[in-house]
Amino acid sequence: MSNGKPASAGLEPPVRAIVGLGNPGKAYAATRHNVGFMAIELLAARHGASWNAKFNGLFGRCQVVSTPTGGATGIEAQTSSRDRTVTTSTGDHRTDVVLLQPQTFMNLSGHPTQQLAAFFGYKAEELLIIHDDLDLPFGKVQIKVGGGHGGHNGLRSLVAQLGSNAFVRVRIGIGRPTTADDSPSRDTGRGGDSGRGGDSGRGGDSGRGGDSGRGGDSGRGGDSGRGGDAAVTQWVLSPFSLDQRIALPDVLQRAVAAIEAVLRSGARAASNSHNGNASHTGSGGTNRASS
Repeated sequence: MSNGKPASAGLEPPVRAIVGLGNPGKAYAATRHNVGFMAIELLAARHGASWNAKFNGLFGRCQVVSTPTGGATGIEAQTSSRDRTVTTSTGDHRTDVVLLQPQTFMNLSGHPTQQLAAFFGYKAEELLIIHDDLDLPFGKVQIKVGGGHGGHNGLRSLVAQLGSNAFVRVRIGIGRPTTADDSPSRDTGRGGDSGRGGDSGRGGDSGRGGDSGRGGDSGRGGDSGRGGDAAVTQWVLSPFSLDQRIALPDVLQRAVAAIEAVLRSGARAASNSHNGNASHTGSGGTNRASS
């Protein structure tokens, strides 16, 4: 699909598809690991998308309309074009995009995404992925092009299925548990998910064949290798703390603003302007950011 390297700055392709990562089902809806779903749902609501079952996920379309200064201006009627980016005589920037929430559980997110990309003929560079990030403090939002999966099983699956790591990312910081007071056991009583240990704690999922490997989503797979023990696993699969839930709407608004900036200006220009201005709320997790 690609050579795995981000496109050079002068040849940067526009984003055509936006994928939010998370786990399906009410049991996971409010967890830290599902912040990618939360952000794409806000984007869809803002720009008038509706969801339908397709590509083993929830699929939608919308046209994002933004002014030269970056504010979203409203919803435009769909054109007949499958994908299009237009700047009008008034300077408004209009981008038709498709949206996807994979419904295959996090560590299989690459399969629905690859199906969508193959159907529309999109390259990895034309995809934007929204995901949670342990290595950013809670509330920090960063735009990034390419890079490794960092132990995130959703990204690991995407790289494997797309054959490339060149997609754009909007990373939403969830921090790490740092003290006894931050212990994820205080946030949830979901018990068996601390192992997701083939999700044997969830009963039948341990028999989802290869998904008994959800393999470890016992450590988010790679998270067990990120120093990620059961505490890290349960942290990402737990709801946000009370003070984080209060701050979360603003975090999601900033994530959507970052997505809109990428559509308007391109990923590299948006990252140069957005990442330097990104703020975060320091509650609940480390303040260490990664590149």
